[in-house]
Amino acid sequence: MLMKAYIKKEAILAKRYLANSIGGGITIFLVFLLIFYGYSGIVGFNLGSDTKESLILSFTIWILALSIYQNITDSIEEETQIGTIEQLYLSRYSFLFVITVKSIAMLVIDFVQIIVLLLLMMIVTQTFLNFQNILSIIFVTFFVSLNYWGLGYALAGGVLLYKKMST
Repeated sequence: MLMKAYIKKEAILAKRYLANSIGGGITIFLVFLLIFYGYSGIVGFNLGSDTKESLILSFTIWILALSIYQNITDSIEEETQIGTIEQLYLSRYSFLFVITVKSIAMLVIDFVQIIVLLLLMMIVTQTFLNFQNILSIIFVTFFVSLNYWGLGYALAGGVLLYKKMST
């Protein structure tokens, strides 16, 4: 029930701030184009399909990793700024569980944007990922994600520590 509520909240926020979501997606896509065409300019325009696939997949995993750790720190910073972080500690769920659920809900909404960006990257580069080895892609993505969850929690601890020191 908590997950459903947070997903609904994040979907409403994404819809309400649609211009910000689209602007962020365009910015990320422009960064990809700079990396792709910069790499093509250095190596030459006859990149192998394996190199293009690797570049697309690694950039997508990088976006996912950034999204994961930023969601955790942003949610704690937001709760701190609006003054509701103490209420999270007093809820019937543990604080860690609430922050994790909120971060997963934010990631679900971000995942839609990541999929759209992945499709745009494949269309622009005319390189389509081979999803026959989807299990290995999911495996690598999952373990990379775990590292960034840990980083997000560490940075969130820093946010909480800074909040204690600043008040």
